[in-house]
Amino acid sequence: MIPSELIKAPQIDCPQRVISTTP
Repeated sequence: MIPSELIKAPQIDCPQRVISTTP
């Protein structure tokens, strides 16, 4: 259940964005 966005941009790059992308 890993969004493709997470693979594109690592958490180190923008952790906030990853949390926003997740439901």
